[in-house]
Amino acid sequence: MKLFSKTRQDNKIIISFCGIKIKYKIKIDDCFSDLFTAWQTDFNPVLLEEKLRPALKSSAAQKEENKEVFLVFISTLIENNKSQEAQKYLLDYIQKFGLECIASYPLAANMACELGHFNENIKKVAHIWNILEQNRLNNSLNKFLKNKTIAIVGNSPNLIDKNKGKDIDAADVVVRFNNFRTQNFEKDYGSKTNLWVCCQAKDIVNRPPEELKKMDYILYNVDLLHTKLDSQCLEYIWLNLKTGLPISYIGADYKKDLKQYGIVYPSSGLSALFHLKNICSISRKNIFGFSFLENSSNYYDHYFQKRSDRVIKKFQKNGHHNFELENAVLQKLFKE
Repeated sequence: MKLFSKTRQDNKIIISFCGIKIKYKIKIDDCFSDLFTAWQTDFNPVLLEEKLRPALKSSAAQKEENKEVFLVFISTLIENNKSQEAQKYLLDYIQKFGLECIASYPLAANMACELGHFNENIKKVAHIWNILEQNRLNNSLNKFLKNKTIAIVGNSPNLIDKNKGKDIDAADVVVRFNNFRTQNFEKDYGSKTNLWVCCQAKDIVNRPPEELKKMDYILYNVDLLHTKLDSQCLEYIWLNLKTGLPISYIGADYKKDLKQYGIVYPSSGLSALFHLKNICSISRKNIFGFSFLENSSNYYDHYFQKRSDRVIKKFQKNGHHNFELENAVLQKLFKE
């Protein structure tokens, strides 16, 4: 008998340990799975709306496991400036399914609050949406970076024993990513952090309040218009807003441009480099700790954490990122 096993039962994936069921995951119908992917990666709300309308009339759309496709449709209608129709579908959804899952969809959550249908999490998401979207539309990140020198520090181990810490800390703004560390790595990677770029991956750990107080800005690699917001990420953003730090997110426009290079799910490093290159002047001299700078293929280890072969293989199997392609794109973007 296998220690772990997965079996399909109707629309559920049953995960068992030594023959004992430990949890199950609901598997949505394949047609709706494709529509979710289109919502997250195509960024064509007009075309998506056309595809969703007939799909929602099917009997499959009425199944419990497929209900969230209505929230994708509602979000798409809002994006297409069809608020009145979106309200009708949202009220129908609430009547049938209650408030379940709405907090994962910021546009729908904000509308639910406006209509007076909310719980604590929906109210949080609506608040988060309004602040982060306002910061994005007001170009608060551009204003923060204006006339400042910048050092963008990746998590690659290629700076070990290079003594670049002083060069990094000499910049006005030091950018770091996800689960970075500075303690015991100051000599090579510097010590200060002004701009923290992070995503909503399950392994991301929020920074402690005393560390956040030393920062100036947080940028989430989470497209709030086309991403199902994870509950952990929601709680982290909520806590971080309480510090008073300005927080924004990277929108869909840059992803549209990256798709021209064949990249569908860009990493936080590529997302930030591409985004920052479009709003301020950066070149290779501003970039530290990225594999592409040394044509390295060591994409999976971090300077503060060496991953086992087992973990790397799992990441390669289940991860969305194509680091080989990302490296090639970065070489083109920063070819000087």
